[in-house]
Amino acid sequence: MQTGSTPTTDTFTAGASGLGSVYLSKKAVAGTVAIASYATPAGAAPPPAFSYLDGSNEVVFPVPLPPGARIAISYIGLGYSNNQIAQRYQTGVRINQQFAGLPGAEVGLTFHRLWDENLPQGTTPGAVDLGVNAYPAGVFGAVSDTVFGLDFQAPLAFVRATAANTPLLFGEVSGSRWTPAQQFVAETGAYAGVAGLKLTFARTQMTLQYQSVGTNYLDGAPVRFFGNAPPTWANYQGDFYPQFFGFANTLGINQTFDASINAGAPGRSATAANPALTFIYPVFNPFVASGPDFYSAFAPNTQGPSFTLLAPLRIAGLAIDGRLFAQHLSELQANANSTSTFGPQFPSAVRATFDKLDAGATFAIGKVAVNLAGTLEHLKRNDTSGYTYIPYNPATASADPGALANFQAAAGSSSVVYYPNYVNLYHTMLAAGASLPVSRDVVLNTRYSDQRYFGSYGTTLQQNIGGTKDQVDLGLTYTVPKTSSSVGLTFRNSTYKDAALSSYNLSASREDVNFTIRF
Repeated sequence: MQTGSTPTTDTFTAGASGLGSVYLSKKAVAGTVAIASYATPAGAAPPPAFSYLDGSNEVVFPVPLPPGARIAISYIGLGYSNNQIAQRYQTGVRINQQFAGLPGAEVGLTFHRLWDENLPQGTTPGAVDLGVNAYPAGVFGAVSDTVFGLDFQAPLAFVRATAANTPLLFGEVSGSRWTPAQQFVAETGAYAGVAGLKLTFARTQMTLQYQSVGTNYLDGAPVRFFGNAPPTWANYQGDFYPQFFGFANTLGINQTFDASINAGAPGRSATAANPALTFIYPVFNPFVASGPDFYSAFAPNTQGPSFTLLAPLRIAGLAIDGRLFAQHLSELQANANSTSTFGPQFPSAVRATFDKLDAGATFAIGKVAVNLAGTLEHLKRNDTSGYTYIPYNPATASADPGALANFQAAAGSSSVVYYPNYVNLYHTMLAAGASLPVSRDVVLNTRYSDQRYFGSYGTTLQQNIGGTKDQVDLGLTYTVPKTSSSVGLTFRNSTYKDAALSSYNLSASREDVNFTIRF
């Protein structure tokens, strides 16, 4: 459900160079943006034509407003109370069939439907009328998504040694039809398939799996920002929110640019020292979907195998439950993240790949339960297509005028190239956790993790990523006697340190009290 706050009006005045677009102070509900008043230096004038870009919360004027013009824009800001705008519904059905004569065999059908109701048709003259100001074409409107799936598992009894060790074949096929704006955007369809084999040897379990998920497969709703989109996401048109995968920076490429300019005129260019031009920017992993608006276990446009091993071990009398997970994925179609993030001016024909290796162990030392984990991830796209580099200012969403002037004055002596589609990023994580019951009703737990990011993304072929994230969790859980209800107290501290730009270092703490009541 989308809800609006009280109506808001923003006023803007065109400067000496005119006014081509403005960003609203609050996130506007699509369909509620209207011109409240408009005047030029000569006096009141008819409202100008405009377009509202929902993704960046921006109002664009096809014909820039003249210098000195003053315009007031009214809209309903996105919030959590008052003025209900659109209602969202979802429903799901699951049917599972077992077979008496085939122990372990199952067939299942799954149906999921998510949709928004259309905006109400209003008739109030002169008001912010949701019927007249309906969702414009090309932006988010009434979402519609329908998913139907068929899955099965079948024991391969003819190759079993014992009933407990029978190999199990499993698979699923699913189809999705969705549109982010049912009123204006035609539905697209895609299919997804997963197949695998589970093997058991004594107490060791292995799972081999292969997945292929279509480029337009979606089970959920598209991403929507509850505020002005970050600069690197202003043009994002993807179907889902990929996983955060660290920060890259522009320090190295700006140092190269300065050196190129200053070779002909020493000291003229200092973009590397300008905090408006030298910054960190987020990197995302398109192979992993995450976020509250995406429900699928698999990200679109991915294919490849994975392997899982669960094995009990005994070392020096210590019983250990070990696990190992390995995965290799590639895109079905080349779909550079920079293309969807920064716009279609950076196309790529090179498919990205993603490799992951995850290992862990769980064991007990006396009453203390211990969990250890380690992860190595590698995201890669070997696209070395180069583009001429001019330092960019995200605050103005344009090239820096001073840097552009220096580049033009260099008369071709500067030939700095950057590579927006090149990716060679590594992520590692080491984590350890422990829990200790101090009484029948009280359990203490703690966890520490260390994550490191390094590699290159989006600017140079050399390293421009270097960051460390540490996190400490402390918790206490109290179970109410003679009930299954509990109270949990947790404390978390997260610290990020950037190897290139220390001004972005941060440390944040969080405390929670959680009540769990079961009847």
